[in-house]
Amino acid sequence: MLISDSGVIKYRALTPTWIRYEEESKEAYQYFPDGIEFEKIDTTFSTTEKIIADTAYNWENQQLWHLIKNVEVTSVKGERFVTNDLYWDMRRHEVYSDSFIHIERADNIIEGYGFKSTDDFSSYTIRETNGMFNAKEEGQK
Repeated sequence: MLISDSGVIKYRALTPTWIRYEEESKEAYQYFPDGIEFEKIDTTFSTTEKIIADTAYNWENQQLWHLIKNVEVTSVKGERFVTNDLYWDMRRHEVYSDSFIHIERADNIIEGYGFKSTDDFSSYTIRETNGMFNAKEEGQK
């Protein structure tokens, strides 16, 4: 599946099973019971970010994704985000979660409960944070 924004392809999604539900009384949604992998692609179709999850739902009219269990994101900066529950609002260009979040950066690890970010993971906030940082001894540069 290719996902576009304003006519420009932004994501490529790969999944072994894709089920679409549509009832007159309810909003149509898609279900991915066997996992999904998203690749954010640039104008040359090179992968810049990757998102994977064991299970996913997509409510089409709301443009809202719910990614569940073993959710991993690798950002363009090389940061790795790990959680078990993540919402992705494509209209607002943001992702968020009230669950535990683990972020591995080049120089430290940050963890917390609750997370909100731009959908390119360039700017984010974490609630109830803690982390592991490299400490320098006195006199070190």
